[in-house]
Amino acid sequence: TELVRKAYAKAAMEYPQEIYYTPALTLEQDDERGIVCSARVQIAPAFTLGDYHSLSISEAELAQIDREVSTLPEENRADSRRYLLQTCMVSQLGKICTGDVPDTMAGERASQMMNAFEQQLDNNGRKIEDYYKECNTNENELFLDFVNEAKKQLHSRLSLYELAKAEGLLATDEEYEAELTRLADMSMMPVQRLRQIFAKREEAKVRQDIAIAKAAEYLGRMVDKRYPPKNG
Repeated sequence: TELVRKAYAKAAMEYPQEIYYTPALTLEQDDERGIVCSARVQIAPAFTLGDYHSLSISEAELAQIDREVSTLPEENRADSRRYLLQTCMVSQLGKICTGDVPDTMAGERASQMMNAFEQQLDNNGRKIEDYYKECNTNENELFLDFVNEAKKQLHSRLSLYELAKAEGLLATDEEYEAELTRLADMSMMPVQRLRQIFAKREEAKVRQDIAIAKAAEYLGRMVDKRYPPKNG
């Protein structure tokens, strides 16, 4: 009924994490005492982590990265090499981590990407309608392109999050508070006020972001150990 749908929507908005799946609603009670309904729903995508300890970069990939880095100024080579190797390892992790990104999650991210793209065009004095004409595309086709890219990005993020959970790299309270302080400084907002705003739902996202960054750094340290730069 409409009453049940509205009650679920309200409860979902109050839940501290995003819900990307359709709930299974069960009517528990419907009599003179009132209506009671329960909702069973999957909260997060189910991802299975493969054998990440055996991740490796092929000789061909390593040689290609070294060739790319050799064209850069010497002072930038070490950091650029590490970043490229780390990115390669993240890609390898995604290949051994299985799971499906829900369409609603990909659609949400794609909408954000599309809005950012339109804002970038606007900053450059261009309109999105002109882009459609120049590229012989339309809003629906562009959105689908962003959905596909969003799914790739989210698959990598969720794979890294699984790695973070496996290695015990979840955000500590101290790390969360430090990130909260950083965000408060950036937004010129009191930390306490930002904490109140984030308490409902954003805290879970920030904690996940911290864990994902720690997992990416874990792969970076793996790169440092296995593929140190060659002398000279």
